[in-house]
Amino acid sequence: PIQARPISPGERLVRWTRRNRTTASLAALAACLLIAGVAGVLSQWRRAERSAASELAQRSLSEQALTQLRWQQAEEQMTVGLPDRALANLATLLRGTPTNQAVAERIVSVLSQRRFPMPTTARVKQGGPVTATCFGSDGRTVVTGSADGTALVWDAISGSPVTGPLTHDGPVNSVEFSPDGLSIVTGSEDGSVRLWNAITGEPIWSNPVATNGVLGAEFDPQGGRVIVADREKNVWVLVAGTGASAFPPIRHESAVTSARFGPDGSEFLTASRTDALVRVFDAATGREVHRFTFNGWIESARFSPDGKRIVVANYHRWASIWTPGGDPEFVTVYHGDTVNDAVISPDGLLLATASRDGRALVWDSRTGELVFSLPPHLTWVDEVSFEKDGLVLMTREKGNRV
Repeated sequence: PIQARPISPGERLVRWTRRNRTTASLAALAACLLIAGVAGVLSQWRRAERSAASELAQRSLSEQALTQLRWQQAEEQMTVGLPDRALANLATLLRGTPTNQAVAERIVSVLSQRRFPMPTTARVKQGGPVTATCFGSDGRTVVTGSADGTALVWDAISGSPVTGPLTHDGPVNSVEFSPDGLSIVTGSEDGSVRLWNAITGEPIWSNPVATNGVLGAEFDPQGGRVIVADREKNVWVLVAGTGASAFPPIRHESAVTSARFGPDGSEFLTASRTDALVRVFDAATGREVHRFTFNGWIESARFSPDGKRIVVANYHRWASIWTPGGDPEFVTVYHGDTVNDAVISPDGLLLATASRDGRALVWDSRTGELVFSLPPHLTWVDEVSFEKDGLVLMTREKGNRV
């Protein structure tokens, strides 16, 4: 007998393949292509995943490097007295990584340890470059002198003019309020010293002390005398009521950069540039009491408010605090360029400096440690001064901005 059984699917496929060789070949090729395609896709997928992981790791390293760089920049800016820029860098870091606790703690530390100066009014501008500035005794007015031959009195809050122009026939080099705030003394390149009514702007007297220009004029603390430095290397002391000379002028060997009374009016000092000499005189007689010399030209010299120290600004990028007898207190601070002016605050705790590097800095007058930096100026800073309570600081740029 013949035994029969059903054909298996495999045998059926083989028989079909023999009968349809072309179709079977094409089907096999399609299957191979499909398998190869799937394998290729899987391979590319895995390669893309590896690339993405590598890119993520590289990005993480770059972000870490950028974070470290910004952190270093912030620390350097803190060191050189630019806390506002340091805070900007730290804030950028915190926005990028809000969970970065170290950055957040550093920001809190900066805010709690540093004082930040803020402008109290808009910059005031005169018709020409501003050459001199002074606060009024009430702290509410400011007088500025200009190369256009005028001095103007301003409201220190609004920045609006208070009087009409106080006019000279040449650039105004010096302006100052009297201690009672009722008068203003000005010195000009026209060689004259003039006294004005600070309320009305009317002239009171004029004294043509020099032919080559007046560099500075300043009241004594009682308002009874005016000390004047001229371009002819002389220092005068005038009676404020009349403008007459109290005694003959004091001659110097080089250009006089400062002539200022001490806080009680019993002494005055002078500084001359190229001979690097600071001299202290008896204000009643004009007799010299002390003198001391420095290495480098003297740009400015002032008494401290208590009269126990003298601060000197030097051409060679430093300012230093000394005693009136010439003994150094070893407090010296440095800028990146010539220090044009330096002044001690009314409470004696701070030292403000102005420099040709475009910065005005405030230091601890006892240690020389930097306290804060004012916002950068557009050009070099010629002058810096405190208002009488020490809470407001005024700077004058080279040009026509205060």
